[in-house]
Amino acid sequence: ALNACTTNQTSPPLIAESSPTIVDWKAAATGDIEAAYAQTVAHHPGMIDPLNPSFASQLNSARDKGLAYASRATDAASYRVSLQAFSAAIGDGHAGVSVRIPNQLAPTPNWPGFITVWRGDKLLVYGSTVAGISRGDAVISCDGVAINTLIERNVFEFVGRSKERGLWWVRARSVLVDNANPAITRSESCVLQSGSGTATHKLQWQAVDKTYNNWRDASYNGDELPIGVSSPSPNILWVALPSFDPDEKGHAAYADLAKQLPEKSKTARAVVLDLRHNQGGSSQWSLDIASSIWGKTAVQARKQTANAKVQIWWRATDENEKHITDLIALGKKENNTALVNFANTAATGFANARTQKQPFYITKNDPPDSRAIDATATDFNQPVYVIVPGQCGSACLDAIDVFSLFPNTRLIGAPSSADSTYMEIRTAALPSKMAQVILPLKIWVNRPRGNGEFYKPAIEVTDVDWSSSAFMKVIEKDLLARGK
Repeated sequence: ALNACTTNQTSPPLIAESSPTIVDWKAAATGDIEAAYAQTVAHHPGMIDPLNPSFASQLNSARDKGLAYASRATDAASYRVSLQAFSAAIGDGHAGVSVRIPNQLAPTPNWPGFITVWRGDKLLVYGSTVAGISRGDAVISCDGVAINTLIERNVFEFVGRSKERGLWWVRARSVLVDNANPAITRSESCVLQSGSGTATHKLQWQAVDKTYNNWRDASYNGDELPIGVSSPSPNILWVALPSFDPDEKGHAAYADLAKQLPEKSKTARAVVLDLRHNQGGSSQWSLDIASSIWGKTAVQARKQTANAKVQIWWRATDENEKHITDLIALGKKENNTALVNFANTAATGFANARTQKQPFYITKNDPPDSRAIDATATDFNQPVYVIVPGQCGSACLDAIDVFSLFPNTRLIGAPSSADSTYMEIRTAALPSKMAQVILPLKIWVNRPRGNGEFYKPAIEVTDVDWSSSAFMKVIEKDLLARGK
């Protein structure tokens, strides 16, 4: 389908490490922000979006904010902060810039010997090497500043979108990681609350180590399972979906899933769709999974009805068109027939729009007919639990859109992230070669899920432990309560 997020990526691929050892950081930051601004003006659909007349003003403010930081850039850290401030002011995970400073130039992060996670409305200790600080302790304040205020000031000022509750689950934990941001003051002490009361702890900052790295990777999303199906509890199918941007091995795993699920789900007491670690990719994978569980006809009929009024407006510029035509070659190389068909159709639409000097190439969905409406029935009515991580956006959100079309679906975990209506990104290198501009190609018009709207879980899991086994206990308890 032309409105599928065929090439979306919430974390675009970054350039290979290549940079001189001596950099004019002020010039690099200023040049990259100006180039990112110019590329966004030239190719972002928001610049000519009649439904968002304030976009240009917001982009101008983002450039001004980024350049203000860039004027003081003297090292890698302040360069990075300048570009982060620019992106934060745009406030869209599908726009702005992504930064990767070569290792030999990047500052070494520091930590206080313990690592935190956000759960519900608290910052909790996930793991600690510090005497007197234990897993599960809550961070109340640092240097006399309430922890929520400090997170807003020191984290979301540079990543944006603090109104998306799911991003607190992802970003808030970095408030106690020192990335050498020159615009903030590193905390000296924090008040923590444990079962025995509150205590003030002086922070002992140190370079991150293997322990930190292990805890960081496991803390907010729990363990990562490979794409596939298992049964950790009798008659409960656990379907791991950690990525919708799979490699060749992942392609094979999804093909195997599509074969197994129709038969296995028939006798399942419940199905768990595990989206932990998912960073988006292609919407087609979740459609295939949904079709394998509820039936292809029912999924297509419900999706068609839900999206009957949707239109997709692609900004028809030369570079956006080139990105689409490049996808044809990529699809052929990967033997991806769906991508080739999508790109061929879109490329024709782009060419026609540009020939006719139209600003957008527009596609519309066909209205559902009575046969489609009658085809929404499904034989699968057992409980389905969708584990939602805080970073779930883009094609991960598209998956929840589809899974939630069926009333036996229950969301569990964290609030999701959110998307604007600008989707389908491409990237382009910026002058310093240490960053890329992120450019969406299209606007979703009349999308059922609104601009900036996120999903709230029916069961919010606020325990520090986000392991598979911990979720299994919560699910089994809920099944018992429901008499299932």
